[in-house]
Amino acid sequence: MRNTLSVTLVVALAACWPWPMAAQAAPGPALDHRKLIAENLTKLFSADAHVRNVVVSELRRVPSAVGLTWGTCVRVNATSMIGKPTVPRTYVVTFSRNALAERRAASGNDCVGAKFMPLGAG
Repeated sequence: MRNTLSVTLVVALAACWPWPMAAQAAPGPALDHRKLIAENLTKLFSADAHVRNVVVSELRRVPSAVGLTWGTCVRVNATSMIGKPTVPRTYVVTFSRNALAERRAASGNDCVGAKFMPLGAG
């Protein structure tokens, strides 16, 4: 009897545990992140950066100042302040209430495994 009660308790608690697979399977918000990026390139990057070759990843959960939030990885080529082309740089752009919230340089594992597509595609 005692073993049955213990097993039942363990199974009940396991059902409530926030397993990582369940968190990854959660669908993203109804957000056209590619359109938001395209419409706001001048807000994300200064005009004198001459941003080109913009590629955007799928919508994904990314860390932010307020915890995990929805965002995307954006990779661009630009021009430095002295007019020289820069190496491609990757940024994380987060969203709040169907609008851009933050842009920051990607770091660590922010964009590992991201699949990028040109901004004009898809």
